[in-house]
Amino acid sequence: MEFTSSTHYFLSILHFLERQGILSKHALEQVGLEGFDLNDNEQRIALKQYSDLLAFAEQELAHPLIGFELGKDIKSADFGLLGYLIESATTLADAVDVLLKYDQLVANIGQASFSQQHKLARISWQPFEPCSRQVVLRNFTAWLASTRQILGRELSPTRVCFQDSWLSAEQQSLVDWFGCPVLVNCDSNSVEFPTAYLKLRFQSANPSLFTSLAELSKQQLAQIIALNDNQDGIQGINQKFSSQVTSLLADHPSLTDCSIAQVAQHFAMSTRQLQRKLKAEGTSYAELFDLERKARAEALLNQLVGKYSSDNQKTNASPSPATKPSAAQHIANQSIGDIAAACGFNEQSSFNKAFHRWFNCSPSQYLKSKARSSESKI
Repeated sequence: MEFTSSTHYFLSILHFLERQGILSKHALEQVGLEGFDLNDNEQRIALKQYSDLLAFAEQELAHPLIGFELGKDIKSADFGLLGYLIESATTLADAVDVLLKYDQLVANIGQASFSQQHKLARISWQPFEPCSRQVVLRNFTAWLASTRQILGRELSPTRVCFQDSWLSAEQQSLVDWFGCPVLVNCDSNSVEFPTAYLKLRFQSANPSLFTSLAELSKQQLAQIIALNDNQDGIQGINQKFSSQVTSLLADHPSLTDCSIAQVAQHFAMSTRQLQRKLKAEGTSYAELFDLERKARAEALLNQLVGKYSSDNQKTNASPSPATKPSAAQHIANQSIGDIAAACGFNEQSSFNKAFHRWFNCSPSQYLKSKARSSESKI
């Protein structure tokens, strides 16, 4: 199973960083998500990228409690559907119940559990994989911040426990905000509170809306589970899905009809599924498409030079230097625009920019260099 975060929960970090003067583009580049679509709310972000973004934020802002700050900054919308479901609950007990059931909608990156003993209730949470300590800190802070917002009062737990360690000053900051003892280097991550809190009623309670949103949450969770199960089955058969995509692109005579939607359709999956499968192998469709464009551009330009050299070698009588056209002149008559189109570019200017990024020169400069080399061999 792939452990992921929802787009809403992930984007809230980027929005926070933007307010601190850190551009989303820069932050995404630091965690290997250069081609991330900020407008695609259906995609899921791998736990590694989510954790890496929090680690980057901690380092970039030199803030060891960045997860704490992000948790305090949380809004219902950041939890997506689950946020509104919790907001419409009647009591805290109802909210805890749906949190445990549908936490995966926000991020299926850890396991939450609930227990009661005497007059104390306890929620524990353990990440599925090793990750930044900010992941856990953000979760626990966000849970309490949301509860306080909905109840409209400064509610405090009885005790909060973290497996990670914090400096004394940092730990004291947590104590001041949580309003209770905060222990570190514990066996598990947990928050304890009086069972009497479970009976507290929410000011935003809306039973009919709660019922509708609970049904929607159930459906969305089933889709996520089904998608993960499907991907697990496919990956068991084909470990290198990226190789299949690369082969498909290479076999196409033209890259003009190789959009991600068309490629996904070829493999009978959604674009989101395709993106997630490639991400699991450490690549992306944009990267594979760019590599094929580069290889094709180089091959087509080399073919022009090669064709000219071959034709000249077959000529029975060599023209005099005064009348012999240079390879560069011959190639100049060929349309670089045709090659740009074959590589999937709508405009030659875009092709020129990409070519310069690939080879640190323009297509015409590349041709002239190859042509001179070819002429010297004739």
